[in-house]
Amino acid sequence: MKEKIYLHINYWERNGELENLFKLAKMNGYNGVELRRYGKSAGLADEAYKEEVCRLRDKYPKIEITFGCPMEFMNENESVRKSEEEQAIAFFLWAEKEFGTKTFNAMTGTLTCAEYRKFEVNGSAMATENHYKWAATHLDAVGMAVKSKGIKLALESHNCFIHDLPDSINKLFGMMKTDNVGVNIDYGNIMVHKYGGSLENAIEKLKDRIFYAHMKNVIVVANDLYCTTLAEGMIDNFQFVNLLKKIGYKGVYCLEFPALGDHFSAARRDIEYFKTVLKSKWD
Repeated sequence: MKEKIYLHINYWERNGELENLFKLAKMNGYNGVELRRYGKSAGLADEAYKEEVCRLRDKYPKIEITFGCPMEFMNENESVRKSEEEQAIAFFLWAEKEFGTKTFNAMTGTLTCAEYRKFEVNGSAMATENHYKWAATHLDAVGMAVKSKGIKLALESHNCFIHDLPDSINKLFGMMKTDNVGVNIDYGNIMVHKYGGSLENAIEKLKDRIFYAHMKNVIVVANDLYCTTLAEGMIDNFQFVNLLKKIGYKGVYCLEFPALGDHFSAARRDIEYFKTVLKSKWD
């Protein structure tokens, strides 16, 4: 199968047990893993974390590695934003050199003025023109600094960020010059937003810049939304994958299970299910 499937860190994110994620990926046939930029969730300081990831690369050489990379570009202090820009560039270049990573999941910093789950008043809903300018300026700088290495940054469509919905993402792109900053489409995030819109609408609006795809699913329980395994939620993954295929998507699919419960079995069930989705097509 030509498509690559990655295992997200949230399948096995336990302090001091990072290697178990690699074991889980290997035993279930995943092509790679998405880790976090920082080592806090693994119980490690950042330099020790880097050393541990390099050790795991050597022990599991067939498992590819990428990272989810938050960048604090929403801070009003320009020196903070500039420092973050420089640190992000250094991290992307380090990861490309050590692991050959070419596409990263990226975020520009949270925007919240209310309860986190009131997505309709957070993120792009509260973004000012300055927020857009800061994000565009620093993303351009980072993108151009790493472009010669073939690196692409994929902004996750994520609630409480300026890049939460298709229109706000495209507004941001319209203010930028570099073309190696695109989208990590996560429709699970878009769908739970009051103004998220349809899957077809999201892919149609973002299609030219989709570099990466997060796959997760959600269900309604007691009038609230919860994440679940891929086969059990309200998102039609068959439709999702077919729409991506129609626009010529060739990137990685990263499976997610940001929920409570049996993550060990979820990792096995999700890839078995998702492989059947990738093989299926309308005649």
